[in-house]
Amino acid sequence: MDESRASIAAVISCTVAQVTGRESPREDPHLNLLDDFGVDSLALLEVVEILEKRFQVTIPDEDTGQMRTLGDLMSVLQRLTDPTSLRHR
Repeated sequence: MDESRASIAAVISCTVAQVTGRESPREDPHLNLLDDFGVDSLALLEVVEILEKRFQVTIPDEDTGQMRTLGDLMSVLQRLTDPTSLRHR
């Protein structure tokens, strides 16, 4: 599944809003998940689970542990949804 950066960003924003119960965040890749949106480690796991189902990928634990910003999430999802990536799914 090839997804554009804008499409991935929109899905991430909606997912973060769904999990946190807050207004959908701006799609600024530099915004911090914890500081700007209150996404703690448990909420991040929920966000990751939803995104894995939506994009039909498995996000490795080592990537999840490094996610701090919306941009981090976008980069991982872009890599995993890139049809030319060797780590696809």
